[in-house]
Amino acid sequence: MSKYLLWPSELIQKDKAENAVRLAAIAITLQGTDDVILEVIEQSLLKSVYLEPPYSIVAYREAGSSYWDFVNKASSVIEFDIPSSKLLQFFSLEPISLILPEKVVNVRESKNWNLNFEYLTNHPSYQSNNRKLRKTLRLINSYYTYLEAFQEKYPSLSNNRNNTIRGSLRNFFDKWFLLNKLLRLVSFLIFYPMVAICLLSYWSSIILNGKKVGLVNISMTAQQIDLRCQQICYFPLQYLRFHQSKKTKKTFERYRSYSKASYDLRTILPSKYYPDYIRFYNTVWLVLNDISFGMIFGSLLQENNHTICIWLTKNIPYFCYTNLRNLTLILANNPLGIKLNEELARFFSELFLWIIEFWYNFYIKTFIQYDTLSKIISTISIMSSICGATFGLSIIIDIFSLLTLSIYLFYRISNKLYHWQFNVMVSLIYLFFGKKINGLRNRIDNHQFQLDELLLGTLLFITLLFLTPTILAFYLTFTILQMISMTFEIIIESEIALINHFPLFALLLRIKDPRRIPGGIIIESKIDTNINSNGIRYILKNKSINASNMLQPYFLLIDNLLKSYFSIEATTKILKGHPITINRYKLYQVLYSSLPSEPVHILDIYEDLKDRITNG
Repeated sequence: MSKYLLWPSELIQKDKAENAVRLAAIAITLQGTDDVILEVIEQSLLKSVYLEPPYSIVAYREAGSSYWDFVNKASSVIEFDIPSSKLLQFFSLEPISLILPEKVVNVRESKNWNLNFEYLTNHPSYQSNNRKLRKTLRLINSYYTYLEAFQEKYPSLSNNRNNTIRGSLRNFFDKWFLLNKLLRLVSFLIFYPMVAICLLSYWSSIILNGKKVGLVNISMTAQQIDLRCQQICYFPLQYLRFHQSKKTKKTFERYRSYSKASYDLRTILPSKYYPDYIRFYNTVWLVLNDISFGMIFGSLLQENNHTICIWLTKNIPYFCYTNLRNLTLILANNPLGIKLNEELARFFSELFLWIIEFWYNFYIKTFIQYDTLSKIISTISIMSSICGATFGLSIIIDIFSLLTLSIYLFYRISNKLYHWQFNVMVSLIYLFFGKKINGLRNRIDNHQFQLDELLLGTLLFITLLFLTPTILAFYLTFTILQMISMTFEIIIESEIALINHFPLFALLLRIKDPRRIPGGIIIESKIDTNINSNGIRYILKNKSINASNMLQPYFLLIDNLLKSYFSIEATTKILKGHPITINRYKLYQVLYSSLPSEPVHILDIYEDLKDRITNG
């Protein structure tokens, strides 16, 4: 039966340098794992040493030979680079998830899947657990821990090179011991202010997400504040998680007999909380970049304050007052030669003109004054420089929403009338065919109507039919204007989402060290005669996680945007009179995949956090 030996590439280089001596390869084999070579020792050192399980000699090499004589002749060598736990390198069969488990997006909701195919692939007969490979990878991920335990159990077999490296590392950590104590003191001093900030953030998020009036779905600024509050609340829990992993490693190193070591303890190393490490520093990077962009954006606004004020003073009345007023007057006077109902058109025109005049005198007229605009731009500049560009852009979106509030009101009024008229006309059409809508059972039932009911329905239908062009003209006009204003808001909000949720840290890690962002493993074959005579060995490598997996939430966001506003489904909703609005909470919820559904209460982790900061 073929047997696999996993051989570190560092030891292969050592073999080449020690070609003049007789060597033996010592491996460790835990329950359910393949053999992993721990050390290559001179055979003379093994004469007085008896190796106990889980250690064993798996291969010998004579002096001057380039081939190894394996105890199991059917052995195949798989070379690998030793992952460094200090550098957070590890092997993983599946791509690590940058999304919280409870936020994993169900692909079936966004794409049309064949359910029969899914049930088939979920059947145990078509799945491979790769248990042996998984356990072997866990062993490899903790390679240096096992090597240290081996060297302490058999000090006579310890390699001087490893002792030297280990000694230098100890000297390095001793050198920085005082600095760590100082950092711990600083952490303790800021602990209570941090708890106060987390409590304030928690209750701010609860208020902004109120059940009766959810400000996060109305105001983009409120949503941005809520995002920062949730991130602040989640920081302590992330800190505890990836430091708990470090604490577990220290505990694990005290086990010297690995046959007694806990299996659950081994499974935690090294990657259980590693995604929290990535999410934590990704958030920190994004916040710092946001503030950097905000300083640039704020300085540009401040330098061009005068020019922007003059441009806005001239163009805001033109677009938000003059054009709307002229467009309403055109609709009231038979646009494009289309004969509209004069009384209904005049009613709409007078109503909309009154709203335009009221909103202009109440808000826009005050807003477009030079001093007011200058103060608003200065405020946006200061907020951007202090809190980040996303806050400045959020304020701009909210101001734009207020400026176009009259358009939104016109759209909602005409939408309600059109929707009511459309439903009534559909019901009357069913009446002519002897059917009626059963709202309780959500179906169409047969019904025998009386003659007077049919005559009344005919009169109502004809009346509504003649009113349709007037209502449709106002409805389509203001629907187009509303879609234009929504498109502008969506573009700015997409930029905010990009700044807030872009996986920058993960992409930088993928470029700098792909082994820290594993997306699975690959095994390559290589022609080499240094280990066995058949001239072939295998190389175990990490496969970097795909950029498409990192950017999956953005692809889903784009898909949701296209589906909600720029699709046949959206056109159908417009024709049926269903409202088209921006549901920010639902639309951008996919981007909150790295945050819990509810903000984390600091009091729930207070004791653990205090113990961690005070005791290290």
